[in-house]
Amino acid sequence: MEVMDRGKSARRKRSEEGLEEKSDVELVRLFRNKGENHVFGALVTRYRLNLAMIARSVLGRESDVEDMVQEPNFMAYTNIDMLADEGRFGAWLKRILFGCCIDFL
Repeated sequence: MEVMDRGKSARRKRSEEGLEEKSDVELVRLFRNKGENHVFGALVTRYRLNLAMIARSVLGRESDVEDMVQEPNFMAYTNIDMLADEGRFGAWLKRILFGCCIDFL
């Protein structure tokens, strides 16, 4: 079992290498076509700090920021097929966050 786990881990590590260099379009297409969670994780990691800054400025309370940043990630994950322009993933994610923040207030 441990040998198999190490094999899976090594394959995943190899498949994660180079994701930082890929464009949003490439990552969105890869996620849509293969459904690999680590690809989506690479996408949202790109925007994590930006989302936190937006949530902080809208909400004004640091205690709400972390929870609020998670909500658009879940919504984007479950609704990725609604993204019309793959190159606008970041803008789409920020718009989802802004809507979540307004709903929260």
